[in-house]
Amino acid sequence: MSEEISFVGAGRSGSMFAIFFKGLGYPVKFIIDCIPEKAVELSKRVPGAIAGGMELLKELSGAVFISVNDDAIRDVFLRIWEQNTSPEYFFHFSGAHSSALFEEAAKAGKGVGSLHPNISISDPEKALRRIRNVDCIIEGNEKGLRFLTNFLHKASLSVSIIGKKDKVLYHTAAVFSANFTQVLFEISRRLYVEAGLPDETARRIVSNYASVILERIKSEDLIGTLTGPAIRNDVETIKKETEELKKLSQDLSELYELLSKTIISFKGRGNLEHKADN
Repeated sequence: MSEEISFVGAGRSGSMFAIFFKGLGYPVKFIIDCIPEKAVELSKRVPGAIAGGMELLKELSGAVFISVNDDAIRDVFLRIWEQNTSPEYFFHFSGAHSSALFEEAAKAGKGVGSLHPNISISDPEKALRRIRNVDCIIEGNEKGLRFLTNFLHKASLSVSIIGKKDKVLYHTAAVFSANFTQVLFEISRRLYVEAGLPDETARRIVSNYASVILERIKSEDLIGTLTGPAIRNDVETIKKETEELKKLSQDLSELYELLSKTIISFKGRGNLEHKADN
């Protein structure tokens, strides 16, 4: 691959991909961050990359990957664009935002897109070890998609394409999978402990349930294999447990009730309905 790539923002996604792509022999030219020390630290893992602060933005060319917080992507792009329109491609790693953040570049004939790896990157080092099994979801204009598709396929990564209008719903799905599940498992652990179990036992029970669910996800109907009071429509048990949770937290009680109603509404359905229930 002859097109040089650069990373603006030494964030978690950018760090993971900079190290990964450099390891595959791709030319990483710049690593730039508003805190130059962060860029320099990352460059130690990316030999040959020029690291520094935002003064290097005017030197960018080739493909630029912006790895900053979602609410800063647009501002960082404009900061680049106002002083340097040389880069041929602009990409970001947000799951929620689309390539519309780069509208000026798209109108100028540049390739634009977004690349979202479906992996938790709380720890880039651990994420790197799992990246080969990750599904990368991309969207963008034709030029940007062509670049990203070729780029990721050469790295032997799995790639799927979605449309701009689908990004918000797509990221919502990721939030349910990656965020809400962890919170629900943590609530379960705390409730077990509150009920008198040692933390070690609580963690083991939650882990065992999680392992079974993970196996089911691969091939089974998750709703069809559900057990518990909601799927049995055991109203009395749901009422008792809702009241018990109120002693600990009104929010938890309401969450329990809402999830129970959701399970009941899913029973017998194959898909989410597009119209809200009356």
